[in-house]
Amino acid sequence: MASRFAHGPKVRDQIAVVGFGKTLKGSSSMKDTEGDVVRISPMGQSYLDQKLAVEFAKPVIHALQEKGISKIGAAGFCWGAKVVVELAKDADIQVAALLHPTFVTLDDIKGVKVPVAILGAEFDKISPPELVDHFVKIFLGLSHGWTVRYRDENVTAVKSAQVAHQDIVDWFGKCLQTAHSAL
Repeated sequence: MASRFAHGPKVRDQIAVVGFGKTLKGSSSMKDTEGDVVRISPMGQSYLDQKLAVEFAKPVIHALQEKGISKIGAAGFCWGAKVVVELAKDADIQVAALLHPTFVTLDDIKGVKVPVAILGAEFDKISPPELVDHFVKIFLGLSHGWTVRYRDENVTAVKSAQVAHQDIVDWFGKCLQTAHSAL
């Protein structure tokens, strides 16, 4: 059986292939690297401490800035959205996208200093639409995790995930002032 997060790398690759070449990547080890791609552990190990993930990401972002990269966007899925929000509070990044966020509060959003897009699902007990409807685009008929845990044979879920992935690319392009198409 495929990993519950099998589509995560596909999303990352769709964003990277259109010109957003520096992306944070899920892995089993925070120490692994592949060239310019940095790995951060996914949710599998007792919900990796978000503060640790933020502290891991900041030097990576600063290293990219030292290389002359001045526009950095970050996308966070599930608990990774909390990490991205924390980065956005200090303006370590220039644009943020949160997909089916977990652990993100209204106070967190109020502290964000950069443009942020939130993509949520209609059926999501973790981040229900009624708590954040001023901040989200709701994809009807879907549940938490829908952008990376859909079944390939579910045409509606695949199309909705593709739309959300393009929404991330468009959001980053708008806020970073570049135009790209992932699909």
